[in-house]
Amino acid sequence: MSAEGEVREVMDRDWLQPLQERDLLPPGALAAFVVGSTARGWDNARSDYDVYVIASREQRTSGDVVPVSLELPWIRTEQFYARNRRWQVTYWLDAQVDEIFVFQTATLLRTVERNPDFPGVQDVSRTLQKLLDGPLDIDPRRVETGVAVELSADAC
Repeated sequence: MSAEGEVREVMDRDWLQPLQERDLLPPGALAAFVVGSTARGWDNARSDYDVYVIASREQRTSGDVVPVSLELPWIRTEQFYARNRRWQVTYWLDAQVDEIFVFQTATLLRTVERNPDFPGVQDVSRTLQKLLDGPLDIDPRRVETGVAVELSADAC
């Protein structure tokens, strides 16, 4: 089976069910998406499943607390085994995701401004400036190497 077929097969089996069965999907979760090798189509029989959950409030877990270089300097993770795979769930706050996007956008904007003659730089520069001037609304379906998982009010 191709890697793309594997992602589709897993999507059909419902990514959220194992999280719901273990109460790992916080109330009011804003987004959940699959990242890593499975989302990229590079996974194999020994690969784990990596799921990011974005919420507005911190999710307390019995798992690890991982330091990050952000205003809120940690993220929480939870691991479990299901469907013959290890699952790693990482919880991000929406404010942390916004902070990362603002930093990366500002870094890219400075790079663009240092190379004003590069083709397309002016268009990129205007787009980045708009992002910096307004609030960021993150749509995980636009994450290049992620597979969005639809959340409904009933899911959380």
